Amino acid sequence: MYPTAAARSRCRILSIRVIAAAEKTRLPELPDTPTIDETVPGVVNVGWNGLLAPAGTPAPIIDKLNVATVAALKMPDIIAKMKLQGLHPLSSTPAEFASLLVSEVDHWAKVIPSIGIQPE
Repeated sequence: MYPTAAARSRCRILSIRVIAAAEKTRLPELPDTPTIDETVPGVVNVGWNGLLAPAGTPAPIIDKLNVATVAALKMPDIIAKMKLQGLHPLSSTPAEFASLLVSEVDHWAKVIPSIGIQPE
């Protein structure tokens, strides 16, 4: 969970101390809070959002969507709205995003059986 303004406020009111963040790097909103990886190396669970298109979508259309998305993620009002939700705007190329998807599937394909979760 990203530390939204409401969550941070709730933590202060209830005197809850955030002891770690499951991110690759420390969060700008919680600079004194370590990542779990700093204590238990290899434990990282980064939340992300992405824009997908149907299989077979022509590359020129994918490229056009990517250009528009990257431009939107640079707009100050979009950045401000995302930060209010505890999100950190980050863009990538279609190839980089495809690599992330493969990496995520590979990672969770190992984690899920290792903790005893069985498909139903």
